[in-house]
Amino acid sequence: MNQPPKSAGLKLALFGVVTLVWLAVAIYLGYNARHPDAYCAGTFSCLTASEWGDFLAGVFAPIAFLWLVAAVWIQSDELREQRVELALTREEFKLNRTVLERQAEESKKQAEYISTQT
Repeated sequence: MNQPPKSAGLKLALFGVVTLVWLAVAIYLGYNARHPDAYCAGTFSCLTASEWGDFLAGVFAPIAFLWLVAAVWIQSDELREQRVELALTREEFKLNRTVLERQAEESKKQAEYISTQT
């Protein structure tokens, strides 16, 4: 079974914490921002649909980019480990090949010995 690299969990936790902090700051700034219209009681209640879309895009676009960076970073680590595994597998195949060649030689010798006996 393939297990993610040990550092992947730490990276995911780090990016999760950064995401939560970013969301908390965005909500705080959005809540405490002053709307130019004086008759509005709160900022969020005064936003139009277009302004809500702008606000949400401004909040979630950096999060999407952050997680894209996290995914590329973790995948590069996994690919590095996979290259090491492939190198080890190649070495193992070389060793298996030499063993099979020796076994084939021994089988030929045994076949020659049996043919001389019969």
